[in-house]
Amino acid sequence: MVAVNPVNYGRPYKLCCAEAIAATLFLSGYKDEGIYLMSNFKWGVNFYNVNKEVFEIYDKATSANQITEFQNQYLAEETRKIDEKKANNYNGLEEMDKEYEEKEDDEPE
Repeated sequence: MVAVNPVNYGRPYKLCCAEAIAATLFLSGYKDEGIYLMSNFKWGVNFYNVNKEVFEIYDKATSANQITEFQNQYLAEETRKIDEKKANNYNGLEEMDKEYEEKEDDEPE
């Protein structure tokens, strides 16, 4: 699952305690209790929505192997998205550095 807490938003594996407990409640059939728990946090209402696909897949799974297979695929995709985002941000910073250096070269000394 992916965290929605402000410290680790969007990161797989980085659930806070409340998110982990809510996930356990959701998966154990206590969805209302999980929603109630998360309603105590401003950001908590998004936990179910962000992880909706995960919860739906878990509900449909008929074996532990299916859950493990889905989990591995899902987390690999989420990790790929994070890595891609980091690479894009890094490339953007490189471009900014080049533009800054070009402006410095254009200025008279």
